[in-house]
Amino acid sequence: MTNKMNQSEIAERNLAEEDLRRMSKVFMDAADPILIEDPDGRVIDMNDEAERSYGWSRDELIGQPIKTIVPPERHDQADDILMRCKAGEEVRNIEGLRWTKQEKIIPVLLTLSLLKDEAGQIMGVATLAKDISEQKRVEAELQNHRDHLEEQIKERT
Repeated sequence: MTNKMNQSEIAERNLAEEDLRRMSKVFMDAADPILIEDPDGRVIDMNDEAERSYGWSRDELIGQPIKTIVPPERHDQADDILMRCKAGEEVRNIEGLRWTKQEKIIPVLLTLSLLKDEAGQIMGVATLAKDISEQKRVEAELQNHRDHLEEQIKERT
């Protein structure tokens, strides 16, 4: 009987390990940058797309404050979002900015998910940052077009 329980436990552990490998692959292969920070706002993990998008290697960014990739004018927003997460709030679809190692600004749509342990304590926050540069470019183009049309209307009336 003990042998069967051990085999059952081994099979269960193997399934759990396989699930973990699949989840890890999804995280690492995601098309959008994902960073995981601890409750103090320090980067503890990141996927491959975060490296490509922001220009920092894992070795350079892990252990650093999340504000490393946030332009200074948005540090207050980063603090506010972290406080909201620490209070247990899931933050979704917040427009923000990211800063590359080369100091290029990237407008992003942020979605933050709480990472909790078995007891429900917040262990970290996963942040997915969808690049919305193209959307912002089109919005600016449309606004310029509207402004131009309004000028033409004023001239004619």
